Amino acid sequence: MDEPRPVLEEHRHDHIAQTRPYDVGDVMADLLDVAARVLVMGGRLVYVIPSFATAFDPLEDLPRHECLERIHLSFQPFTPELGRRMVTMQKIKPYNPELRHEYLSKTWKNGPASAEKCANIRDKILEAAKKKPGYEEKARVRKQKRKEHKEAKKEAKKRVKLEHTTNEQPEEV
Repeated sequence: MDEPRPVLEEHRHDHIAQTRPYDVGDVMADLLDVAARVLVMGGRLVYVIPSFATAFDPLEDLPRHECLERIHLSFQPFTPELGRRMVTMQKIKPYNPELRHEYLSKTWKNGPASAEKCANIRDKILEAAKKKPGYEEKARVRKQKRKEHKEAKKEAKKRVKLEHTTNEQPEEV
């Protein structure tokens, strides 16, 4: 792993911090575990998770935690195949830190198969889109527009910098 290095002042205005991949299955396991740990008894966690409309059983495929009970679930469709689930869970049992690994191991009832149904949805949508007629041409046009937009932003930044340096007056002695 590279050692972190400071971001130079001239790059801070548009710097985006580097991130690391964080598997959706692990994110959800950690979210539920933290909620079970920090919520007061009867406290609630509400989260939204993407999912497919079909080939998805919310009772089997949503994450779970021994200290939390699912009290509400709704589905908001975006397309006939895709949507998101809004889930409300309530703390029903005290959290035992000694059982953390056991809690985490039981997050997904069907293990990776359940987690996969909520993960990588963007990739799955992209795969399906690539199969549609005209995808390559549309992708080429989008790529060109992104390139033009990026170049325009770069030019605007140069103009601002140039204006800033030309507006500075030398100090009189």
